[in-house]
Amino acid sequence: MKKIVSIMVCFLTAFILSCGDSVTTDSTSCVTAFDCPDGKICSGGMCVDPSGDTSEKGDNDGSSSELPDEGGNVPGGDDSDTSSNDTPENPDTPDTPNDNNDNDTETPETPSDNDAENTEDSDSVSDNDTETPENPGDNDTENPEGSDSVTDNDISDTSDTSDTTDTSDTSDTSDTSDTADTTDTTDTADTDTTDTTDTGTADTGDTTDTTTDTDTADTTDTGTPEEVCEFIMHECINPITDFGCLPDMASEAVDYDGHYLCDGLDNDCDGKVDEGCGCKPGETQPCFGGKPNQRNVGTCRDGIQSCVPDAYGNWGWGECTGGILPQDTDVCDLADNDCNGCIDDGLCCNPPINCNYDIGTAQPFNDKIIDGNQIYDTSHLFNDAATATWTWTLTKGPCDLVLGTTNFFMKGATTAAGLAGDGTRTTTVSGAGLSWFKVKFLLSGSYKLKLKVTRTNGEVYECEWILRVVSNGLRIELCWDTANSVDVDLHLGKNGVTTGWTSVEDWAAGESNLSECFWYNCDTSRTYRGTNPTWGYGSTMNYDANGNWTSMPNPRLDLDNRAEGLKPENINLDNPNDGDIFRVMVHHFTEPEEECVDWGFLELWCDEYEYIYTYTHPVVNVYCGGSLKATYGADSGTRLYDFKDQNDSWKVVEIKWVGDVTSDECELTPNLGVADGYVPNYSSW
Repeated sequence: MKKIVSIMVCFLTAFILSCGDSVTTDSTSCVTAFDCPDGKICSGGMCVDPSGDTSEKGDNDGSSSELPDEGGNVPGGDDSDTSSNDTPENPDTPDTPNDNNDNDTETPETPSDNDAENTEDSDSVSDNDTETPENPGDNDTENPEGSDSVTDNDISDTSDTSDTTDTSDTSDTSDTSDTADTTDTTDTADTDTTDTTDTGTADTGDTTDTTTDTDTADTTDTGTPEEVCEFIMHECINPITDFGCLPDMASEAVDYDGHYLCDGLDNDCDGKVDEGCGCKPGETQPCFGGKPNQRNVGTCRDGIQSCVPDAYGNWGWGECTGGILPQDTDVCDLADNDCNGCIDDGLCCNPPINCNYDIGTAQPFNDKIIDGNQIYDTSHLFNDAATATWTWTLTKGPCDLVLGTTNFFMKGATTAAGLAGDGTRTTTVSGAGLSWFKVKFLLSGSYKLKLKVTRTNGEVYECEWILRVVSNGLRIELCWDTANSVDVDLHLGKNGVTTGWTSVEDWAAGESNLSECFWYNCDTSRTYRGTNPTWGYGSTMNYDANGNWTSMPNPRLDLDNRAEGLKPENINLDNPNDGDIFRVMVHHFTEPEEECVDWGFLELWCDEYEYIYTYTHPVVNVYCGGSLKATYGADSGTRLYDFKDQNDSWKVVEIKWVGDVTSDECELTPNLGVADGYVPNYSSW
């Protein structure tokens, strides 16, 4: 019995053991993995060994259980595989996080390398974008549009060859061999860390790498790089677009829409200023030869034009000269050279010179000093002020042209201390390092100053200004072409005060009319007889002929020439009153020479003498408030041809002052008559 029981127990045990084995080896129905024993997984509703599952989540093997989508792609498959015979590859070693090539730390994206196409010109290296819908799988996190790193193994990588402008990854355009990943059939994890050399060179051998290429250096793919302005871009914000040109007209002596056009402008932009406008002989006015709305814009400055007769004897305005006109284009000098309202418009530059520098004004008899280091910036780029050649140039004034010399003295130096002492009568000073400049004017006027800096390497920088020499009130200057041999004198009288002009005979008799201003009683540099005329004007502070700031009488003769060389005469009145009227007269003082006429007889005495006269041609300039209002005697209309006898008297002009002492307005009535050999009465003007 015991034997039977033992046999039954053994049989039952074997049966039970046999049942246990069948649970282990046979599939059991399941819904989830929790319905299966440990170590089993739930696949297709049955608990199976993991080793029995050949359908990898990471890389589809293309079995019939996986249906292709509308594009022919198998879900979970590697789209770059062109062969259906994928040989299983060895499991990839886990990728190092943040690998600079594969970046496998991203959340899983489509199992293949079908990265969504990036925005144009924003793809880094742009490998193999195919616009194929992505399926979960290949550990590549889909980057936002326009920021995708490189994805290897895309079969359409040949279309991304337009990324040739990627200046940081120029060699990655040859990654066309990455289209036949025939060996990558079972890339389950794509955690290959061996692809650490994908730095933008041609990926011709990496046929198994399905990870995301994070060649972040390729983020600058923006096409051909734009030229970068390395200096200052001088953008023209509000350029002048309306230059004020009116329709062409034969004469500007018209009332155009309530505006009188005789205004010193070329209103119809025909190259002529105030054509057809009448004027008085010898009169001058400021003028501008550019377009109307360019006047005093940028570097543009007025010139001067004189009233001259035409072929028929009609007086009209002549050519506008001496100003600064607009250039065709701007140059790099921090100035508005084309006078369109913008400095260096459109230019990308940082020049070492500033032609927009304000040089200010000057005064007669006072040193005008300019520190060129404020114009040419030695610390800016070059620092070559000491070796560069500085050339300072001034144009001549009206009397300079008559005398053939200059009535200003110039000097250049390397330091301010080097300017001590007098300069020379010249129009140009030039030399290495002459960054300091000094000029002393004897007369009023407007002079064109030019600075030229030539670097040691030959580069040239130039600036140009109008330097005005101004002083308040009335200033009358006289010069003549024989000033070194003939004595000619300037006289000024005031209506209602002056009773007459002094003749040579009056002077010889010891009599002088002290109610006028001339060499006898008005000279401030050397006193002869009498006192200054009493015209009711007080003394003013001003510069004397020696450059001293001191109290000066009014009126006064601050320059006198008694046949002493090529120098002018000048009378000043600093503080005229509104409505005051003055008259200007020029007197020929020199007695002609006598020469014995030899008739060929041997006589001990001379029976007859011949007078030798010296012809001279005086010029008078009238300044009101520092502005040149008239030049008489310098042109064919007012020039004197027969001014030669002692006591010849030229009645030049009557002047009416308009405004206060700061005004530059006066009304001129020229006489231009000559009293031959005598001095007229003041009242017989």
